[in-house]
Amino acid sequence: MNYRLYTPEQNKGKNDYFEEMFYEVLSWGLNPGRVSADSWYSSLKNLKFLKKEEIPFLVGLKSNRVISSEPHVYQHVSEADISEDGLHTHLKGFGFIKVFRTVDQNDNARYYAMWEPNESELLAVEREKFKKTKTEHWNVEKLFRLIKQSCQAERFWVRTKVAVNTHLFAVLRAAQPLLIMAKRQIINSAYAIQRTIW
Repeated sequence: MNYRLYTPEQNKGKNDYFEEMFYEVLSWGLNPGRVSADSWYSSLKNLKFLKKEEIPFLVGLKSNRVISSEPHVYQHVSEADISEDGLHTHLKGFGFIKVFRTVDQNDNARYYAMWEPNESELLAVEREKFKKTKTEHWNVEKLFRLIKQSCQAERFWVRTKVAVNTHLFAVLRAAQPLLIMAKRQIINSAYAIQRTIW
């Protein structure tokens, strides 16, 4: 895991931290097969950065992102006719991607962009590959939910940078055994222990 504490005096934004953390994990020897992120990190700057590094990605897209499936015809991704196997289209300012749409039980639509460095591989991406990749993406989202809800990442009463950093490090260390116990079926889920304690 790699994380940063936002500090205004560093004069860095989330995209700067994204690149910084990415290069750091590469220096650890990580060779990612794909980067997954929610729409908060799907800025053009981040997507172009991943493209330059030739790292495939799956990212969330806000419904107002502009795409073009035919020359000089632009529309919001939410207005596009997206089949089950996705839509090969041009993301404004970036290049060609494959867009997928999901709808939850409350009828809320979400949009995702997949990109592969090889255009023929991008064209070959179908629903099954998207579903598999999205499941991996969702597992990361569940980890963040666990860290926030069960391990109390957002609830602390300290203010100094060192104390906040210590709190977050302890939260991440606390999440690890919960995940391992859930995987080994020692507990029903990583949330079960919180219910037991309270």
